[in-house]
Amino acid sequence: MKKILFLITTVIFASLSVSLTQQDDKGEYIFPVEGNEQNRGGFGASLSCNKNAACSEFLSYSQEIKGVFKFNGATAWFVNNTAQDGRKLFITAAHVYGAGVVGEIINATLYLNYESVDCDNSGGEPIPEVVNTQIKLLVYSPAGISTSDRVLVEVVGDNLQGLSIKFLGWDRRGSVDMDMSNAYAFHHPQQDVKKGTISSVIDWGDSLQTWPTIGAFEGGSSGAPLFDQNKRVRGHATYGVVFSCSSVPQSQIYFKKLEYLWAELSAHLDPINSGALFIDGLESALPVELTSFRAVLHGPVVELNWETATEVDNYGFEIQRLSHSAGWDSVGFVSGHGSSNSPKSYFFTDPVLRSGKIQYRLKQIDTDGTFEYSKSVEVDIVGDYGLSQNYPNPFNPNTVIEYSLPVETTVDLAVYNIIGQKVKTLQQGIIPAGFHKVEFGGNDLSSGVYIYRLKAGEYIQTRKMILNK
Repeated sequence: MKKILFLITTVIFASLSVSLTQQDDKGEYIFPVEGNEQNRGGFGASLSCNKNAACSEFLSYSQEIKGVFKFNGATAWFVNNTAQDGRKLFITAAHVYGAGVVGEIINATLYLNYESVDCDNSGGEPIPEVVNTQIKLLVYSPAGISTSDRVLVEVVGDNLQGLSIKFLGWDRRGSVDMDMSNAYAFHHPQQDVKKGTISSVIDWGDSLQTWPTIGAFEGGSSGAPLFDQNKRVRGHATYGVVFSCSSVPQSQIYFKKLEYLWAELSAHLDPINSGALFIDGLESALPVELTSFRAVLHGPVVELNWETATEVDNYGFEIQRLSHSAGWDSVGFVSGHGSSNSPKSYFFTDPVLRSGKIQYRLKQIDTDGTFEYSKSVEVDIVGDYGLSQNYPNPFNPNTVIEYSLPVETTVDLAVYNIIGQKVKTLQQGIIPAGFHKVEFGGNDLSSGVYIYRLKAGEYIQTRKMILNK
């Protein structure tokens, strides 16, 4: 499988000490927070809680975890768009990205597969796969009460070509179908990938206030996505407050809603104006971008031609032919070019064994064994020369004449009157093998019997037709 890209940034937060005073009727602690929390930046100091996303209880969310990565020491996440065009877009908090100008392209370091190995974080710092690339800033909205504190970024570096990215789905329709009773989020605090399962969500207008029952929101959590029960992203973490690391809720955090100031994102994420992307996300295509695939009958063989725009770790192509009795059969193999950023052309011939319609497809195989099938192409194999009776017959004023060629050859198809005078040439020249159809119009002819004649190489055939006006 392809590796998944994650990017990182670090945010240091000011610690806030708050006492836990009372419990509600469900036994949950109530936090007496003072002051305007929306003016507070960061989360507070990192805690030592070692609950993280590698725990077995989080396995059902493994695909969502793969869509989240580290960027500048904090958290970001790859996001899909309704065009589903494979663009590598991600969102994070603006204070994580830092100051920026829309349109700028800067260097960035990506830390891939940055996940802890067990629930106790006993493995220490994960060993990430580090990739250096370039990113382009598409949307910038700085931190503040009247802004969204987010950026939308596109990965534009060629060195990411072919990596499999998990794109996350989203929903920005506000309260519509908004079940947040078991909301959850993924983060990159401290040394590993941690997760906070949210027990309570309070709507703060442009934000959602939450606190976790498992794990802790720590330094580096900024930018983290918040998911609903349908595994759709509802917002991203911007600021919060840390309390303690006991078994009771440890922190409060504020997630800016995705729909807040949606106009910032809509042109990029929702070009078909659907309002929501009702999927968990998609993986990008295999690293081989196939731009064309054709099958042409040429004499006793079928010629297959295909082209690629780019290739990454391309082991090669297995050519398969459809047998209606046994399914798809392998008929050959053509080696790939490994990794390439320039167009490549391929060619393969398959001997003609029978007449009729034959389908072919390509099985593109990576060096790690990953594979994907192309769309199929079809070619008609003609067993012999033939000239069919025109239809309709009699006709007024148009009719259709069909003929077949087993090989490419020089063709002369013409119409004659009953005394042998040529009245119209319908087709003349080199025609490829296959089934062909020609329309004949008799608007300028009088009623009567006419003869059409096909000469194809050494083959000659004539038939009669009646024009009845």
